[in-house]
Amino acid sequence: MSSFMRSSSLARLLPSADQPVSPSRLIAAALISITLIAASVIAFLRPPLSRMQHMGNNDGPPVAASAASVRWQPSDGKPWELHQLNPPLSAEASSDNDNGNGIMRASRSRSNLTAAASFGSDSGHSELHSELISKKQWKGMRHVRPPGGCYSPPYLYVTFHGGSTGDEHNVVRYARDGCNLGTVLMTGPHKLRELRGMMLSDGHLLVAEAYRYDSKIVEYGPCQPESKGQREYVRVLTRRSAHNEGLWHPYGFAQWDGYLYVSNQNSHEVVRYDVETGLPGPVAPVLKEYESKLDPGTFVKFKAKKGRIRGVAFDKYGVLYVANKDLGVLLYNHQGALLGRLPVKKPISVFYCFDRDSVWIGSVKRHSLYEFSAQTHLLIQVISDPSLRHPAGMVSYGDSLYVIGQATNRLLEYSISSGKLRRTLVDKLPDDGERVILSPC
Repeated sequence: MSSFMRSSSLARLLPSADQPVSPSRLIAAALISITLIAASVIAFLRPPLSRMQHMGNNDGPPVAASAASVRWQPSDGKPWELHQLNPPLSAEASSDNDNGNGIMRASRSRSNLTAAASFGSDSGHSELHSELISKKQWKGMRHVRPPGGCYSPPYLYVTFHGGSTGDEHNVVRYARDGCNLGTVLMTGPHKLRELRGMMLSDGHLLVAEAYRYDSKIVEYGPCQPESKGQREYVRVLTRRSAHNEGLWHPYGFAQWDGYLYVSNQNSHEVVRYDVETGLPGPVAPVLKEYESKLDPGTFVKFKAKKGRIRGVAFDKYGVLYVANKDLGVLLYNHQGALLGRLPVKKPISVFYCFDRDSVWIGSVKRHSLYEFSAQTHLLIQVISDPSLRHPAGMVSYGDSLYVIGQATNRLLEYSISSGKLRRTLVDKLPDDGERVILSPC
């Protein structure tokens, strides 16, 4: 009710100057005045709905809709609608029934509307929020992310150090807002102890088991929608043996031309295997010229004193980047010949960002991330942050760079364009994090 309408209603009850004063009219006018004052106080003290759980960022463009059917269009293009939400605008209303679109609860005030909803197969809930433009028109709803809200794919797969009985011995799937969606690997015939590198190959997941007495690479099948994104055991692609001694405490994965390149901490070698058969590939031609005794499939070999190798990655030009904590990041061509070195001290993780044609390197020396151009190998930027202690793994999506801070036990999100920490997705991982990749399911 407008102030003009309120004053007019009150004026009709008050006597004019030439009318006698009626006690009943005075009492009625006093009651109306008290009611209006009380309503104003309540409206002032009650927090507006627009301030309730206002925690998030827009997940999709606003879409105009009528009050009878509010429509939200998220970034993945799947719309949801709120039906039968057209009470009088002067009153509050709520709906606790599921209308078939995942809407679990909705409420409206004079100028705002919110709805709690569960989307897709995610277990978390999201909060939707809209503001009134006019009495017949609502703004498009925007996503307000409460704690536990889960994003749409792709998801983050994380491996953990393992080893002890109470540690995590599985791959854990996280939404890109930090929501824990559970473990990925279904039970197989082999016990898992120390998982490291991961890679998706034709929809299958390859995982490195780094246990020194039973080093192997295990393959899991496609995601199982009926089992909440878990993957079934397929086979052991390859394992350490007397004929495969180069595979010893495998750490990082990289794939090129049908071969899986595996860095090994204990053998100090990068060994390649046929992705289909699991058999060792040919030894690098350059190594044959000066090494007489080589393990099958050896592509890069270091001496033990200078061989603390960790992450590996290929760029789109076929250049292999090998992180060596003693020597920096070394570059090799397809023949295994050394091309050069990127001067980063004590590198751990290496990641090639296809969208930017750049190589990211995580260093334990200064708790920093270094971005180099893959074409010129010139330094683009450096991100330094105390939370980056031992950056063990990283992957990018859009403008976000997701990094595991192993020493701080965190999963972090950085803005690539600004170089600043955007947020801490997981403040305490279930175990020391190792590697992270993206998965569509």
